[in-house]
Amino acid sequence: MSNLPAFDGTFLLRDDPGFADAVVDRVFNRLLPQRLPAAVLKVANEQDVVRGIRLAKDRGWKVAIRSGGHSWAQWSVRDDALVLDLGALNDASYDEATGIASAGPAIKGGSTLGPYLAQRGRFFPGGHCPTVGIGGFLLQG
Repeated sequence: MSNLPAFDGTFLLRDDPGFADAVVDRVFNRLLPQRLPAAVLKVANEQDVVRGIRLAKDRGWKVAIRSGGHSWAQWSVRDDALVLDLGALNDASYDEATGIASAGPAIKGGSTLGPYLAQRGRFFPGGHCPTVGIGGFLLQG
């Protein structure tokens, strides 16, 4: 496919080595869907997200978002869509002066963000499963 933008992360089309693994490598329950995306973009940063959405628009693809990969039905795996895998966006920060915490969508609410904030006298009200990414949790899946 020509005219692809330069991504900082990894972009894979169906015929590329590693594509099949990229579709399901973060599927938590190993129930493999029978759907086949057009491409997978493992973003490295926010700019990759913007470039990926523009590419999907240009190609007429739907966009499916994977933050933590914890969807029971694997809704991030859609036929003929671009899977935006946000797994690398898993950082957290806390500004002592303002009391504002920020976190990437793939950070695990209970096992990572919770302890990080607890060290700073704050908390995150995560779900019952500590390995759920906050992107899906906050958007209810």
